[in-house]
Amino acid sequence: MKPENYAKLSPAAKKLYDNPKFEFEILTSGEHAGMLHVIGWVKSMPRPNAAALQEIKAILLEEKAERDAEEAAKREEAARIGREREARRAAIPGVKLIEKAREEWDKWHDDTVRAIDNGDGIRPAEPKVNIEELKQQFPQAAALLKAESYSRSTNYAKASAGSKARERIIDGEGEGEDYTQVIADMEQEWTDYCHKHMWD
Repeated sequence: MKPENYAKLSPAAKKLYDNPKFEFEILTSGEHAGMLHVIGWVKSMPRPNAAALQEIKAILLEEKAERDAEEAAKREEAARIGREREARRAAIPGVKLIEKAREEWDKWHDDTVRAIDNGDGIRPAEPKVNIEELKQQFPQAAALLKAESYSRSTNYAKASAGSKARERIIDGEGEGEDYTQVIADMEQEWTDYCHKHMWD
């Protein structure tokens, strides 16, 4: 309980709240959600003063509502930032084209493997799109996708380096020629980590 709210309690409520035998919490789930739970009280004990309990409950409910509102605002802000970041990502020229090309080649690979496994003599035709040419045509998009590839690594350090690079590129630090430095920084961070932990 916040000090300023504790000060609002009556002497009887303060005495009850300060009792070291008890702890007070608002239940947040189940059929008793919103009710006050007095931890430490058992039926063999005298029942606490009802008015004092109601005071404590009212303040704890008020504080819970404040926390819930703050958490909801944080979630909404995080969602807003996420939407804006995704919009900036989508606006980077070539990102969708390279992703679509990768999907086509992945599908071709899967279809080819399936044809071989089935003994099918007719193999699917290779996609006409050239991913390397697209990367050269859209280097910033290629840099972003490389950073995202790092960010999906199962190694925490590599994933962290990739995530930081992804954010720098999307948030604008990678505009112009700077995205090449972003990737260089990412790769150097990963290299330094590997050297440092080579003998772990």
